[in-house]
Amino acid sequence: MKNPLISIVIPTKNSEKTLEDCLKSIKNQSYQNYEIIIVDGFSNDGTRKIAEQYADKVFTSSVSVPSSRNFGFSKADGAFFLSIDSDMILEKTILEEIILMIADHGALIIPETGHGNNFISKCKNLEKNCYLGNRDIESARVFLRDVFFSLHGYDGTLLMGEDKDFHSRIERKFSIGQINSKVLHNTNHLSISSIFIKSYKYGKTLPNYLAKDRKTSKNFFASRKAFLIRLSKHLKNKPATVCGLFILKFIEYGAGFIGFIVAKLYGFLITFKH
Repeated sequence: MKNPLISIVIPTKNSEKTLEDCLKSIKNQSYQNYEIIIVDGFSNDGTRKIAEQYADKVFTSSVSVPSSRNFGFSKADGAFFLSIDSDMILEKTILEEIILMIADHGALIIPETGHGNNFISKCKNLEKNCYLGNRDIESARVFLRDVFFSLHGYDGTLLMGEDKDFHSRIERKFSIGQINSKVLHNTNHLSISSIFIKSYKYGKTLPNYLAKDRKTSKNFFASRKAFLIRLSKHLKNKPATVCGLFILKFIEYGAGFIGFIVAKLYGFLITFKH
Protein backbone atom coordinates (compact mmCIF):
# COMPACT_ATOMS: atom_id res chain seq x y z
CA MET A 1 0.00 0.00 0.00
CA LYS A 2 1.55 3.31 -1.10
CA ASN A 3 1.24 6.33 1.19
CA PRO A 4 -1.45 4.81 3.48
CA LEU A 5 -3.67 6.97 5.65
CA ILE A 6 -3.16 6.92 9.44
CA SER A 7 -6.22 7.76 11.53
CA ILE A 8 -5.35 9.41 14.85
CA VAL A 9 -8.09 9.46 17.51
CA ILE A 10 -7.87 11.76 20.55
CA PRO A 11 -10.53 11.89 23.29
CA THR A 12 -10.76 15.29 25.03
CA LYS A 13 -12.42 16.82 28.07
CA ASN A 14 -11.46 20.37 29.10
CA SER A 15 -8.06 19.82 27.48
CA GLU A 16 -7.22 23.36 26.35
CA LYS A 17 -3.98 23.46 28.40
CA THR A 18 -2.39 20.58 26.51
CA LEU A 19 -4.33 19.92 23.30
CA GLU A 20 -2.70 22.52 21.04
CA ASP A 21 0.82 21.26 21.76
CA CYS A 22 -0.38 17.75 21.02
CA LEU A 23 -1.94 18.75 17.70
CA LYS A 24 1.05 20.86 16.67
CA SER A 25 3.31 17.84 17.20
CA ILE A 26 1.12 15.90 14.77
CA LYS A 27 1.20 18.70 12.21
CA ASN A 28 5.03 18.66 12.43
CA GLN A 29 5.35 14.94 11.61
CA SER A 30 7.75 13.85 8.87
CA TYR A 31 4.95 11.67 7.43
CA GLN A 32 1.96 13.75 6.44
CA ASN A 33 -0.82 11.43 5.26
CA TYR A 34 -3.03 11.29 8.35
CA GLU A 35 -6.39 12.39 9.66
CA ILE A 36 -7.04 13.73 13.16
CA ILE A 37 -10.31 12.70 14.81
CA ILE A 38 -11.25 14.31 18.12
CA VAL A 39 -14.08 13.01 20.30
CA ASP A 40 -14.87 15.65 22.91
CA GLY A 41 -16.74 15.01 26.15
CA PHE A 42 -18.70 18.29 26.23
CA SER A 43 -15.78 20.50 27.27
CA ASN A 44 -16.65 23.88 28.76
CA ASP A 45 -13.30 25.56 28.07
CA GLY A 46 -11.52 26.33 24.78
CA THR A 47 -10.98 22.70 23.79
CA ARG A 48 -13.60 22.65 21.02
CA LYS A 49 -12.20 25.80 19.37
CA ILE A 50 -8.67 24.35 19.33
CA ALA A 51 -9.97 21.02 18.03
CA GLU A 52 -11.82 22.63 15.12
CA GLN A 53 -8.70 24.60 14.19
CA TYR A 54 -6.52 21.49 13.74
CA ALA A 55 -8.66 18.35 13.43
CA ASP A 56 -10.22 16.83 10.34
CA LYS A 57 -13.24 15.49 12.23
CA VAL A 58 -14.63 16.65 15.58
CA PHE A 59 -17.41 14.81 17.40
CA THR A 60 -19.09 15.24 20.79
CA SER A 61 -19.93 12.30 23.04
CA SER A 62 -20.67 11.69 26.71
CA VAL A 63 -19.44 8.07 26.74
CA SER A 64 -16.35 6.81 28.60
CA VAL A 65 -12.84 7.48 27.28
CA PRO A 66 -12.34 3.96 25.84
CA SER A 67 -15.79 4.12 24.24
CA SER A 68 -14.85 7.53 22.80
CA ARG A 69 -11.82 5.92 21.19
CA ASN A 70 -14.01 3.19 19.71
CA PHE A 71 -16.45 5.79 18.41
CA GLY A 72 -13.64 7.82 16.86
CA PHE A 73 -12.19 4.82 15.06
CA SER A 74 -15.65 3.86 13.79
CA LYS A 75 -15.56 7.18 11.90
CA ALA A 76 -11.98 6.66 10.63
CA ASP A 77 -10.94 6.11 7.02
CA GLY A 78 -7.35 5.03 7.63
CA ALA A 79 -5.72 1.64 7.13
CA PHE A 80 -3.79 2.15 10.38
CA PHE A 81 -5.04 3.49 13.70
CA LEU A 82 -3.14 5.53 16.31
CA SER A 83 -4.66 6.12 19.75
CA ILE A 84 -3.24 8.97 21.85
CA ASP A 85 -4.27 11.29 24.68
CA SER A 86 -4.69 15.06 24.52
CA ASP A 87 -1.70 15.64 26.85
CA MET A 88 0.79 13.78 24.65
CA ILE A 89 3.43 15.23 22.32
CA LEU A 90 4.68 13.09 19.44
CA GLU A 91 8.31 13.01 18.39
CA LYS A 92 8.67 14.03 14.75
CA THR A 93 9.27 10.59 13.19
CA ILE A 94 6.55 8.56 14.96
CA LEU A 95 4.18 8.34 11.98
CA GLU A 96 7.05 7.58 9.62
CA GLU A 97 8.21 4.69 11.82
CA ILE A 98 4.65 3.38 12.07
CA ILE A 99 4.46 3.13 8.27
CA LEU A 100 7.80 1.31 8.13
CA MET A 101 6.96 -1.26 10.83
CA ILE A 102 3.23 -1.87 11.06
CA ALA A 103 3.05 -4.20 8.03
CA ASP A 104 5.04 -6.84 9.97
CA HIS A 105 2.78 -6.71 13.04
CA GLY A 106 -0.83 -6.44 14.12
CA ALA A 107 -0.03 -3.60 16.53
CA LEU A 108 2.85 -1.43 17.78
CA ILE A 109 3.99 -0.07 21.14
CA ILE A 110 5.23 3.53 21.28
CA PRO A 111 7.60 4.15 24.24
CA GLU A 112 6.36 6.91 26.54
CA THR A 113 8.40 9.36 28.60
CA GLY A 114 7.48 12.39 30.71
CA HIS A 115 7.65 16.03 29.69
CA GLY A 116 7.48 18.67 32.41
CA ASN A 117 9.64 20.77 34.73
CA ASN A 118 7.81 21.29 38.05
CA PHE A 119 8.31 18.92 40.97
CA ILE A 120 5.22 16.80 40.34
CA SER A 121 6.27 16.56 36.70
CA LYS A 122 9.76 15.41 37.65
CA CYS A 123 8.25 12.71 39.86
CA LYS A 124 5.88 11.53 37.11
CA ASN A 125 8.68 11.68 34.53
CA LEU A 126 10.74 9.33 36.68
CA GLU A 127 7.74 7.01 36.87
CA LYS A 128 7.48 6.92 33.08
CA ASN A 129 11.17 6.07 32.81
CA CYS A 130 10.68 3.16 35.20
CA TYR A 131 8.00 1.78 32.87
CA LEU A 132 10.16 1.78 29.72
CA GLY A 133 10.70 -1.72 28.38
CA ASN A 134 8.28 -3.32 30.86
CA ARG A 135 5.84 -5.30 28.71
CA ASP A 136 3.58 -5.87 31.74
CA ILE A 137 2.87 -2.11 31.70
CA GLU A 138 3.50 -0.78 28.18
CA SER A 139 0.59 -1.17 25.77
CA ALA A 140 0.10 -0.93 22.02
CA ARG A 141 -1.16 2.39 20.63
CA VAL A 142 -1.02 1.55 16.92
CA PHE A 143 -3.28 -1.02 15.27
CA LEU A 144 -4.06 -2.39 11.86
CA ARG A 145 -7.64 -1.44 11.03
CA ASP A 146 -8.73 -5.07 10.63
CA VAL A 147 -7.08 -6.08 13.92
CA PHE A 148 -8.88 -3.32 15.82
CA PHE A 149 -12.32 -4.23 14.55
CA SER A 150 -11.81 -8.00 14.70
CA LEU A 151 -11.26 -7.66 18.47
CA HIS A 152 -14.03 -5.04 18.91
CA GLY A 153 -11.67 -2.34 20.17
CA TYR A 154 -11.45 -1.14 23.77
CA ASP A 155 -13.65 -2.36 26.61
CA GLY A 156 -15.92 0.61 27.33
CA THR A 157 -16.61 -0.54 30.91
CA LEU A 158 -13.00 0.14 31.94
CA LEU A 159 -11.25 3.39 32.85
CA MET A 160 -8.22 1.72 34.38
CA GLY A 161 -6.37 -0.88 32.34
CA GLU A 162 -8.46 -0.59 29.17
CA ASP A 163 -5.28 -0.17 27.11
CA LYS A 164 -3.60 -3.16 28.76
CA ASP A 165 -6.73 -5.26 28.38
CA PHE A 166 -6.87 -4.53 24.64
CA HIS A 167 -3.11 -5.15 24.33
CA SER A 168 -3.54 -8.57 25.96
CA ARG A 169 -6.34 -9.53 23.59
CA ILE A 170 -4.24 -8.50 20.59
CA GLU A 171 -1.22 -10.40 21.91
CA ARG A 172 -3.13 -13.68 21.93
CA LYS A 173 -3.67 -13.58 18.16
CA PHE A 174 -1.21 -11.14 16.58
CA SER A 175 2.40 -10.00 16.74
CA ILE A 176 3.11 -6.73 18.60
CA GLY A 177 6.18 -4.69 17.68
CA GLN A 178 7.71 -1.47 19.00
CA ILE A 179 9.04 1.68 17.35
CA ASN A 180 11.98 3.77 18.60
CA SER A 181 10.47 7.26 18.58
CA LYS A 182 8.69 8.29 21.76
CA VAL A 183 5.50 9.92 22.94
CA LEU A 184 6.14 12.67 25.50
CA HIS A 185 3.50 12.82 28.21
CA ASN A 186 2.95 16.47 29.18
CA THR A 187 2.79 16.41 32.99
CA ASN A 188 3.00 20.16 33.72
CA HIS A 189 -0.78 20.41 34.25
CA LEU A 190 -0.96 17.74 36.96
CA SER A 191 -1.88 18.54 40.58
CA ILE A 192 -2.46 16.51 43.73
CA SER A 193 -6.22 16.95 43.41
CA SER A 194 -6.32 15.93 39.74
CA ILE A 195 -4.22 12.85 40.48
CA PHE A 196 -6.53 11.87 43.36
CA ILE A 197 -9.73 12.33 41.34
CA LYS A 198 -8.40 10.42 38.35
CA SER A 199 -7.16 7.55 40.52
CA TYR A 200 -10.48 7.35 42.35
CA LYS A 201 -12.36 7.06 39.04
CA TYR A 202 -9.89 4.43 37.83
CA GLY A 203 -10.31 2.47 41.05
CA LYS A 204 -14.07 2.29 40.54
CA THR A 205 -13.54 0.24 37.35
CA LEU A 206 -10.68 -1.85 38.78
CA PRO A 207 -13.04 -4.72 39.75
CA ASN A 208 -14.07 -5.02 36.09
CA TYR A 209 -10.44 -5.13 35.01
CA LEU A 210 -9.35 -7.72 37.59
CA ALA A 211 -12.37 -9.86 36.75
CA LYS A 212 -11.21 -10.27 33.14
CA ASP A 213 -9.09 -13.37 33.83
CA ARG A 214 -6.50 -14.70 36.27
CA LYS A 215 -3.60 -13.66 34.03
CA THR A 216 -4.83 -10.06 34.03
CA SER A 217 -4.88 -9.95 37.84
CA LYS A 218 -1.46 -11.60 38.07
CA ASN A 219 0.10 -9.18 35.57
CA PHE A 220 -1.46 -6.18 37.33
CA PHE A 221 0.25 -6.92 40.64
CA ALA A 222 3.48 -8.16 39.02
CA SER A 223 3.84 -4.91 37.08
CA ARG A 224 3.49 -2.85 40.27
CA LYS A 225 6.15 -4.94 41.98
CA ALA A 226 8.53 -4.52 39.03
CA PHE A 227 7.94 -0.76 39.07
CA LEU A 228 8.77 -0.44 42.77
CA ILE A 229 11.97 -2.45 42.29
CA ARG A 230 13.09 -0.19 39.44
CA LEU A 231 12.16 2.93 41.38
CA SER A 232 14.22 1.91 44.42
CA LYS A 233 17.35 1.84 42.23
CA HIS A 234 17.04 5.63 41.74
CA LEU A 235 16.90 6.36 45.47
CA LYS A 236 20.62 7.10 45.82
CA ASN A 237 20.88 9.57 42.92
CA LYS A 238 17.42 11.19 43.09
CA PRO A 239 16.27 10.86 46.71
CA ALA A 240 13.87 13.84 46.71
CA THR A 241 12.23 12.84 43.43
CA VAL A 242 11.92 9.20 44.49
CA CYS A 243 10.37 10.18 47.83
CA GLY A 244 8.02 12.56 46.06
CA LEU A 245 6.96 9.81 43.66
CA PHE A 246 6.41 7.39 46.55
CA ILE A 247 4.05 9.98 48.09
CA LEU A 248 2.23 10.45 44.78
CA LYS A 249 1.87 6.69 44.34
CA PHE A 250 0.56 6.42 47.90
CA ILE A 251 -2.07 9.04 47.02
CA GLU A 252 -2.89 7.24 43.74
CA TYR A 253 -3.15 3.80 45.30
CA GLY A 254 -5.12 5.18 48.23
CA ALA A 255 -7.61 6.96 45.98
CA GLY A 256 -7.80 3.91 43.73
CA PHE A 257 -8.45 1.66 46.72
CA ILE A 258 -11.26 3.94 47.91
CA GLY A 259 -12.79 3.83 44.42
CA PHE A 260 -12.38 0.05 44.37
CA ILE A 261 -14.17 -0.34 47.74
CA VAL A 262 -16.97 2.01 46.67
CA ALA A 263 -17.49 -0.02 43.49
CA LYS A 264 -17.50 -3.32 45.38
CA LEU A 265 -19.96 -2.00 47.97
CA TYR A 266 -22.21 -0.66 45.22
CA GLY A 267 -22.11 -4.03 43.49
CA PHE A 268 -22.91 -5.79 46.77
CA LEU A 269 -25.89 -3.48 47.41
CA ILE A 270 -27.25 -4.05 43.91
CA THR A 271 -26.93 -7.83 44.37
CA PHE A 272 -28.49 -7.67 47.85
CA LYS A 273 -31.53 -5.72 46.56
CA HIS A 274 -32.17 -8.41 44.00
